[in-house]
Amino acid sequence: MFLVDRGTPGFEVGGTIRPWAEDRPVVLHFDDVRVSSKSMVGERGGAIPLILSAIGRARLNLAALALGKSEFLLTRMLDYAHQHEAFGQPIGAFQHVQRHIVDSSVEIELGLGMLDRAAAVAHLNEPEAHRLTATFKIHATESLSQARRLRRTIVSDC
Repeated sequence: MFLVDRGTPGFEVGGTIRPWAEDRPVVLHFDDVRVSSKSMVGERGGAIPLILSAIGRARLNLAALALGKSEFLLTRMLDYAHQHEAFGQPIGAFQHVQRHIVDSSVEIELGLGMLDRAAAVAHLNEPEAHRLTATFKIHATESLSQARRLRRTIVSDC
């Protein structure tokens, strides 16, 4: 793996990729790029472990961000359920609304447990660490999507 400075002949920064997360990675183009051995990161042939370790930490960060957003949406759902009324009582008194809130709460609590486990091993270059960080990322991002749907359901139903 090599560090390549902007402006190096043959190296070009392309368009921005629009992923789910807050960061905005870009496409990098390399065409007959020449760099010196001083630009090498780590040992020769050691790029894959470095990349996998970075991917694990990126998954952990993305998942923690999604989990935080889910917690925010749960707070918003609770506030809405307490402040808005239907049939003379707060909508939070209805089982339909309670079910959506509990579903989001369960997913968040599961995510918090996964966060602890994944964070403890994310720095390791081991199959178990890769599995845990990938599992946590999938769970957290899917939970966020569910929390968004449930919040819209609560707001639109009432």
